[in-house]
Amino acid sequence: MAAFEITTQSSALMPLDRRGRGEVKFLVTNGLGRSVRAQLRAEPDGDQGARSDWLIVDKTEHAFAPGAATMITVKVGVPAGTPAGRYPFRLVAATTDDQGVETASSAPVTLRHDTGNRALWVALVIGGILVAAVGAGVYRWLLAPPACAVERAVYDDAAAACVCPAGMVEGQIGARRLCLCASGTAYDERSDTCVPRSCDVEHALYAEAAGQCECPLGTQQATVGDRPRCVCPFGQKYDPGIGACAPYACSAPEGARYDERTGQCECVPGAQKITSGTGQDACACPAGHTFDETAQRCLTMPNLRVPGINVFPPLRIDRQFRLDTSVVNTGETTSGPSRLHIEVSRAGVSFSDQFDVPALAPGKESKYRSPNLRIEVNEPVHIRVRVEPLGFAESSAEDNVVEKSFPIRTKHYKK
Repeated sequence: MAAFEITTQSSALMPLDRRGRGEVKFLVTNGLGRSVRAQLRAEPDGDQGARSDWLIVDKTEHAFAPGAATMITVKVGVPAGTPAGRYPFRLVAATTDDQGVETASSAPVTLRHDTGNRALWVALVIGGILVAAVGAGVYRWLLAPPACAVERAVYDDAAAACVCPAGMVEGQIGARRLCLCASGTAYDERSDTCVPRSCDVEHALYAEAAGQCECPLGTQQATVGDRPRCVCPFGQKYDPGIGACAPYACSAPEGARYDERTGQCECVPGAQKITSGTGQDACACPAGHTFDETAQRCLTMPNLRVPGINVFPPLRIDRQFRLDTSVVNTGETTSGPSRLHIEVSRAGVSFSDQFDVPALAPGKESKYRSPNLRIEVNEPVHIRVRVEPLGFAESSAEDNVVEKSFPIRTKHYKK
């Protein structure tokens, strides 16, 4: 990529007003991958180019963060008496630091300067007004294109429909339907075109629908050094060429992820730097943890737990009862399927059951309720519940089994 990318949405042939004045806006983007200061100047393009003293640059020097962009305006003033003609020029950016001079220039923009006899010009204008006055009624009734319901849209004869101009898409702001400019540009009422618009937050893009600068999809705003920036997730780096995050591989330490906040490859949050068997540094999650690609950090593995057992109604001889229990995932990652084993013994009850539990997201619970059971003998009922993971590891198996005895209640009658 060039040291600087310099673009403009102005026409390659820029007409000046009858006084020889105008302005051209350029968007200058730092493509060096480091912070630099640069001088900006407008230069003639060729021997017949615009003279330097006709061109005034609003910012002759500017500091650029890596990937940052700024809007530069060149004001044009052609002196009276200058012959009519076409005068091209370019905007040039050159670094001023001690790491060698890097330069880049824009594509040429040609200024069209017209002159003519003022009396003839006035006569033509008056004649044009008279002709327009006669023809306006005919045009309105016979030739005028249909009005467009969408603001800024234009009628396309070939498509026989209203369409948004190139570079714009139909959208809505409140109750208004209109053609909106693409991200990074804003509508210019004077030229009826979308022009680049810079943002204070690095990598942010102006969104016309929101009326403000926003971070690109997949990034979030953070403070890097002393400046706000839209940063990519761990393992990715912002690519100004595509205006989005792109994967960025790290060679060392093994398992490290690139962090835009520091500009370095580091172990993700929760991971530890260890020395592998080959003597190389590597990043590893602690025991009972696993690396989560979505969160880009170490999370605790699934942990299935049986929180308890309940019976209802109160246990009595020759009375039916049921038991409730459940399985909950107390880890930070989703579990695989599991199976619940239920065993009821003593008090004349012999019952066993199995209940298949689906994969559980963190904090989610799956409940079980037994069929009706009956007490036959006056002794405590013993219940054992065990959860069995099916084909996946969990952080701890110590809370996978719950055992509990429930006494039988005896009625006492008053004499």
